[in-house]
Parts: sequence; C-alpha cells; structure tokens
Amino acid sequence: MKKRQSIFFALSFVLLLLCTTQTLWAQQPTGKAFATIYTNFYAGFKSDEYTTAFEVKRAYLGYSSQLNENFYAKVNLDIGSPNDQSQYALLRRYAYFKNAYVEYHKNKLTLNFGIIPIYHFKLQEKTWGHRYIYKSINDEHGLGYTADLGTSAKYQFSKTIAVDFSVTNGEGYTQLQSDDQYKVGLGLTGKLQNGILFRAYGDLSRDNIFLTNLSAFAGYNFLDKGSFGAEYNIRLNDSFKENHRRVAVSAYGTWDFSPSWQIFGRYDNIAGNIVGDELIPWSLSDDGTAIIAGIQYSPIKALKIALNYQDWYSKASNMGNQRFLYLNLEIKL
Repeated sequence: MKKRQSIFFALSFVLLLLCTTQTLWAQQPTGKAFATIYTNFYAGFKSDEYTTAFEVKRAYLGYSSQLNENFYAKVNLDIGSPNDQSQYALLRRYAYFKNAYVEYHKNKLTLNFGIIPIYHFKLQEKTWGHRYIYKSINDEHGLGYTADLGTSAKYQFSKTIAVDFSVTNGEGYTQLQSDDQYKVGLGLTGKLQNGILFRAYGDLSRDNIFLTNLSAFAGYNFLDKGSFGAEYNIRLNDSFKENHRRVAVSAYGTWDFSPSWQIFGRYDNIAGNIVGDELIPWSLSDDGTAIIAGIQYSPIKALKIALNYQDWYSKASNMGNQRFLYLNLEIKL
C-alpha cells in the first residue's frame, strides 16, 4: 500500500510540474538535460579478507528549466541502491525521484515545493566537495537526507546571512509514503567576505516522542586555493527511542596546488551513548572512525579522477575493520 501511495504521489507531482511548465511555456522557458555518473575501482581488506571490484555506485539523470524570471523547475532521477549496506546492493538498481520540484525566487526570498533539496548539510557537503568519493557524515550514517518530500523557504537577509525553514516528510526521497508525521527544520547560514563559513541547524519530528537533530559547522575558504571545514552533529532520541543518542564529528580539508590537481583529507567519528544499565553503547556495531585521503586530477571541468585511501575502524572489537585503495571517477554530461 505504501509503495502505491509513493508512486501515485511522485507521478502526480510530475504531472503537476508538466502542467506548470505548459502554462508558462508562452514565456519561452530555457532548459537543459543533465547526467552525472559515479564509478570506481577498489582493492583492499574487509575483516582481513582481500576483495576487489569495479562499481557504478550512482547515476543521476534529469532536466531543469528556468520557466521565467521567477520560476524554476527540476526533475532528477537517482539510479542506485536504496540501501548501500544491503548485501545485494551492488546487484540491484532502483530509480527514484531525488528531485521533482518547483522553485520560486524573487528578491531575497526562495520557496521550494515537491521533492526538494534539503538545506540541512548542503554547505557542509559543498565544502567537503567529494560526494562522488564518500558521502557527508550525516548522509552516510542516516542522520539526515539530501532530499525529501515537502516545502522549504529561504530568506537572504544580506549577501552573507541567510535563514531557511522547512517542513518535510522526514524519511528521505526513497520513502514518500503519506502519513501525519513531519520534520520541521530551521537553519542559519553565513558566508562572510573574509572566507569564513558557518551554519547552525536544528529539526524536530514526532512519533510517540520527539526526535531531534542539531548541527553546527564552521569552515574557511582559502581564496579558491582550498577549504577547511569541521562539523558537530547530535541526534537525540534516535529511532524515536528515549535517551538513545548519537554524536557524529567530521573534519575535512582540500588544497588546490594547481588548476587541475588537488589533495584532500577527512576524518569522521560517530558513536552512540550507553543507555540506562547497559554495559555497551546501544549502537556499538555501527560506531567507528573513518579516514579518507587522496589526490584528485581534473583534466576538464566535466571529469574528476581521484586516487584515495579509505578506512573504517569499528568500535566493536568483534567487528572487522576495512582498509581500501580506491580509484573514483565523476563524469558530468
């Protein structure tokens, strides 16, 4: 039933989007098709077992259109696995509407409706800048979603300060079922002229109890020669379970030592708390630290190639560690 509701809503919205486009067609909208592909080859050890493989992790196919001076529309298909942790994830591919929305922009106000991009960690993900290699810590560990069903508003108070507000389904773009549970989010973003970046964000959703995400980020841009960022994220009443908490910390940086070459690095740490009289953290099997470091070459704007090292060290003594050497490619068409 939920799957039928999801498909019905997504198709209904696309029809609405097409109708809106048709209505404004007389104003000669300009549009373009786009595609992005993430692919890689890796070799290394997982639980002391050597493994190697070629992968096509994701492909994005879509179309965007500037309908008129104020209205913009975008449809974006995400072709990949809905759950990268599944043992069958690399054998199956699903197509989802990652984005299907209409945006209204006038002066300092921007409004979005549909399957919208989420502002939650957009600045952090842009500062990291290597989504094709490794997702941001919130996205990687399910502390937030890059897109969701709902509506959002952003007001640009000045060139440097913006506030955003959103009401969304709260379950991401792969689960569009209709229910009476929503996530309400509020964020503040700063991009100062001296290169300093910052963001503060919080959201609230309710089932039997409230679930809350809080996030703080600070970063710096080095005059187009690189960037650095660090973020702290905490999730309270995780999975709507009282006193279940997770904390995720991530720090990353890049340095462009030539127009085509860049080095980058990142460190992640995520951990849950000990609840009540338990002896170990409730999320121990999913807790750990990660290091990503490598070099990127971009011979043309549409292509990025990165040779990099990635590891994951679990905080559970009985869980195997991972150490891999990757060759990642991002192709934009």
